[in-house]
Amino acid sequence: MPQTTTVPSVTDATFAQQVLDSALPVLVDFTADWCPPCRALAPVLDQLAAEQEQAGEFHIVSLNVDENPRTQAAYGVLATPTPPEAPLTSTTAWEGRSSHCVSAWKAVT
Repeated sequence: MPQTTTVPSVTDATFAQQVLDSALPVLVDFTADWCPPCRALAPVLDQLAAEQEQAGEFHIVSLNVDENPRTQAAYGVLATPTPPEAPLTSTTAWEGRSSHCVSAWKAVT
């Protein structure tokens, strides 16, 4: 069952532009339609996204791992939701651009 959320979605094709090239930090929710914990987190992320739209401190986006395996693999997301971890930098993926992805959320700055 697809999740109902107001959080904008990104794809393998739009990830670099919408996340890595963003002027603000980005919280990426790596999710899947079949994931019950992901569905449970969706309302929390919706509320946080609405608050952040007003505050302008960071963006929140969602990436469906089943539909976007390239980004999932590039950031080593092996399960959904992925618990928060220390920032990670990718120098090989995305043409050497640096990103700080914190998984469930990988917060990308």
